[in-house]
Amino acid sequence: MFSNISIGLDYAWWFPAIYLIITIAIMVIYGKSFTKKFLRLPGSKFKLKIPTILSSTVFSRGIMFYAIFVPIQLNTIWFWIGVVFFSVSTILSALSMINFATTPLDKPVIKGIYRISRHPVQVFAIIMLIGIGLVTVSWIIIVVSLLLAIISYPTFLIQERSCIERYGSAYREYINRTPRWLGLPKY
Repeated sequence: MFSNISIGLDYAWWFPAIYLIITIAIMVIYGKSFTKKFLRLPGSKFKLKIPTILSSTVFSRGIMFYAIFVPIQLNTIWFWIGVVFFSVSTILSALSMINFATTPLDKPVIKGIYRISRHPVQVFAIIMLIGIGLVTVSWIIIVVSLLLAIISYPTFLIQERSCIERYGSAYREYINRTPRWLGLPKY
């Protein structure tokens, strides 16, 4: 069953590694307070909060782990489209993390990339994973990434409920003017 598993320079492990290095660099630059805030579970009273958040986290990490063992399909149009998806979404995800890191704890994050999506780190991570699927021409990665978008929806609701509890009307106003997903209607 596992006899065909291998890793080489022409495998997709580069892409999760790049994202991981960028994320760790931002955590190091912005320190423990950012890391603690960034990795904190929302405070909502939603009964299935932990299983919901864990399932989307495990799902996304599983896709990244699987990608390590999938070869890149160089010299295809899919490779170049995937590189663009991956590069743009990784940069925008990193900028989102920086926006998050530079917002005071007592204020909701509503600046920068957060003006175009209420959940830019997660949305761009999903687009990044789709980019990896395109680079590898792996329909498994693409389909599972799209499933991750569906699985992540309850997590978005939990985060929003937690932010409403924490920031009140300031966050409600933000919800009224900012889409949950990129370029999609607000709800």
